[in-house]
Amino acid sequence: MRDNPWQSLEKDIRPHFWLAMQQTMRQRIMLLVNTDGDPAAHVGAVRQTIRTLDPRIPVADIQPLRGLFATMAYPFRLVAIVLAACGALALLLATLGIYGIVSYSVAQRTREVGIRKALGAAGTDILKKIVGEGMSVVAVGLATGLLISVALTRVPQTALFDTGLLFGIEATDPLIFAGVTLLLGGVAAVACVIPARRAAKVDPMVALRYE
Repeated sequence: MRDNPWQSLEKDIRPHFWLAMQQTMRQRIMLLVNTDGDPAAHVGAVRQTIRTLDPRIPVADIQPLRGLFATMAYPFRLVAIVLAACGALALLLATLGIYGIVSYSVAQRTREVGIRKALGAAGTDILKKIVGEGMSVVAVGLATGLLISVALTRVPQTALFDTGLLFGIEATDPLIFAGVTLLLGGVAAVACVIPARRAAKVDPMVALRYE
């Protein structure tokens, strides 16, 4: 039999052992029944079986194991929903901020683009240069933010903030960090490409008169 969490999902697995009913003074016991199909369809059969064994045993609070776990996990689910909503809002603001800043910085180089095109630069060369320079700055920012994020994950793990809200997952989950980094990098790439393509297609005379 493999190890399983007992009584609490957020705590580490502790050693325990089973006792026969004759060896314990507990007034209440929990009976686990393995069924096929819908567990609710077997409630009557379970009650009848217990009455057949001992009519004096009261039977109460029969519910599927999924419902029991849902009740236990409700506070954690509520906290997870709130934190996920806050994280999604922060991610949305970050993506909008990156797009706005990068797009504005590229648009400010419209006059430079006109000069380069007037001197014979091809549109693809201008596109590669603008996107490359913009993404280099974004890469530095993403790397710095990633290092700071990894360092800050140690804060909830200290004794002061040890609330036991994380179980079954690490605070430094590589998939989450990689996904957010790729998302922000993709948004920054789009923010660089769109104004760069627009600037590369502009007429040199119009770009030279751009203020």
